[in-house]
Amino acid sequence: AGIAAGDIVVYADYIGGVVPDAKLYALKVMPDNSGSTNGDQITAAIDWCVSHQFDDPNNPILVISMSLGGGDYMGTCDWAVPSFTDAVAAANAAGITVLASSGNDGFCDSMGFPACVRNVISVGAVFDGYLGSLGFCLNQWSCIGEVNPTYCAEPSKFYGSSTSPLQVAPYSNSFEIVDLLAPSNNAYTTDIKGIFGSSVGDYYGAMGGTSAACPYAAGAAAAIQQAAMDILNRPLTPAELKDTLTQSGSPIIDFKNNITTPLVNIADAVDSLDIFNGTEFTVFNDNDFPILIYQVQSPQWLTVFPDAGNYGIFLDAGESKQFRAMAYCTNCNYEDLTGEVVFTTTDG
Repeated sequence: AGIAAGDIVVYADYIGGVVPDAKLYALKVMPDNSGSTNGDQITAAIDWCVSHQFDDPNNPILVISMSLGGGDYMGTCDWAVPSFTDAVAAANAAGITVLASSGNDGFCDSMGFPACVRNVISVGAVFDGYLGSLGFCLNQWSCIGEVNPTYCAEPSKFYGSSTSPLQVAPYSNSFEIVDLLAPSNNAYTTDIKGIFGSSVGDYYGAMGGTSAACPYAAGAAAAIQQAAMDILNRPLTPAELKDTLTQSGSPIIDFKNNITTPLVNIADAVDSLDIFNGTEFTVFNDNDFPILIYQVQSPQWLTVFPDAGNYGIFLDAGESKQFRAMAYCTNCNYEDLTGEVVFTTTDG
């Protein structure tokens, strides 16, 4: 809550949340002191958000942040808990974007549930500064680290390294289908009455993991939605918001597997919103196999969003994708201009 929407307060390294004026609902999905939950409890919480979305008509629920997860999924996992997948689809249909942390196992080719569900935006973590040398206990199936009983109980692996800004955290689960990266590690955030045992009272100075990155990205999503209301007089759909976050993000390469994932860039995301005023059209994959759109070409005076960029745009068999085209023609002298938009895909 403090990372996503904390009040603007200067205390040590804490300066407030990403979107400090956002309103919050807190839904409890873990019994007291259990530290665990299940798909049914999380599903019930999402269903509640849909049912109560407009309890405050001036501040509807538009973003769900879930700093929880578990398991090891090497692809999308819509099949794992079908009721949860259906709940996320219902939330998306209601205009609610769902985000979840990718997990802290140090996996290089997989991530946890529920981040692996297709319509959930999965969020990994980066360091946001030089934090010195740090060591982490990782899952035994991580592609990095070594068994070291001095630091980590077997069969966990230990990995120690120096840190630098915009470095993907070693523990951050990474895979081609991780959507987004966000800070942070050793972040200051709110800690009512020192629950974490922090010496700074109502603040805690060492919040980290993808559980910290997820609310950062969720706060960014809320900020972009507010900007969309100001610019477009409407919120973005979850699909548009995901495209905005990923296509405007700064590309970061994970040293564990050389996979490039976009890092949240709120300023560039907001700057891209004007494009949504353009003409809408849909591209449909009528093949019986998936394709990747890896290039979108258009005249200089026309901007197409989303752009395939460095990541490409994946379309499963029978899946469609919305695009928008916006003309920027300051020196056209009222000419009637025509041009083509060309999509280059892996199916030729």
